Amino acid sequence: MIKMILKQAAATAVTGVCIGLVLSLAFGRALVMGRPETVAFNPALFALVPLGLLLTALLAAAIPALRASRIDPQQALRQD
Repeated sequence: MIKMILKQAAATAVTGVCIGLVLSLAFGRALVMGRPETVAFNPALFALVPLGLLLTALLAAAIPALRASRIDPQQALRQD
């Protein structure tokens, strides 16, 4: 169950990061057109920020998944 939740979270996070990278490249180029002294592409940032976002998304999905996997489903349904 935890593996399934992490796969779904990873797929969502990867999709969001890919869309964000494409948009940031496009807006970065537009920014450079208006301000030539601005640097539009920094390889270190384009590598580290998506990695940090992916790790954060996986951690945000893993903690509740681990908690939910530790309790009995019938007990959880009785409490509602």
